[in-house]
Amino acid sequence: MLDRPELAPILDEAPLAYLAVESKSGPMVTPLLFAVRDGRVWMVMPRSSAKVDAIGRNAVVGLAAGTPGAMAVVQGAARLVDPMRPQSLVGALPEALLSPRAMTSYVAGNLDHLAGLIGPGVLSPRTAAALRPQRAAAVRAGEALWTTGNWPEGAPPYDDHDVAPPALPLGPVPSALAGLASSAGDVLVGWSTPSGPVVLPGRWDPEGRSAIVRTDLFTATGCLPQARACILFDGTHGTSLDGKVGLVIRGRGSAHAGAGDETARLTIRAERFSWWQGDDSRSAKAG
Repeated sequence: MLDRPELAPILDEAPLAYLAVESKSGPMVTPLLFAVRDGRVWMVMPRSSAKVDAIGRNAVVGLAAGTPGAMAVVQGAARLVDPMRPQSLVGALPEALLSPRAMTSYVAGNLDHLAGLIGPGVLSPRTAAALRPQRAAAVRAGEALWTTGNWPEGAPPYDDHDVAPPALPLGPVPSALAGLASSAGDVLVGWSTPSGPVVLPGRWDPEGRSAIVRTDLFTATGCLPQARACILFDGTHGTSLDGKVGLVIRGRGSAHAGAGDETARLTIRAERFSWWQGDDSRSAKAG
């Protein structure tokens, strides 16, 4: 599936992938380095990370990768490959056999970033994860939506243009990171669907406190007007460890009709904030 001409060029140009796992409190989206090899998306993450625990509980994940003009959206099952945990190799035998050359591709494709990731956290044990795609979509500016696979049936956003967005009580978040939500820019939205989490590319509207996404993508990927959700503001710049910056707002999401039929306005009733800078990550309850 990943070698389809609708997807492969987008994945080839993407510097990062955005992975959504289903945590106990809903979807959580974080950026990761990645490589595409043997029909899978390969990623590496700390063995102690919440992502590894989440995949252990629920293997279905969502992923988006691309550039500002085009984005590939994928959903499928992730398999963990950890030589220090032999039980993981039993459940992911094909991935275990493929992992040596996949890791070669991963290193070769991410040399600039890997060279800049110098810090205490880099020394922590790592686990590979391979995403087997089951369904996918591709969006390009000015072009029709493309999809493949058996996506669940979605539903259109609420037809209520004038609903006021909920407040964003960013008090617990350091001011430098809270500033990511004060200006317009690209964001990634994690949304829980009947088949698992998806990641949708969007544009943040700071005045409306909402993420603007394509309506056709929202409905085609099985999204419903209300769901557990998150919004990621990725402030990553450069390839050094200090340049890895992000803020995630997590809570209850609602989808409303946008200014036209082509867009939906996604808001979130914040329950928790997570943020990171370099290898320092924190989390706090909203309010």
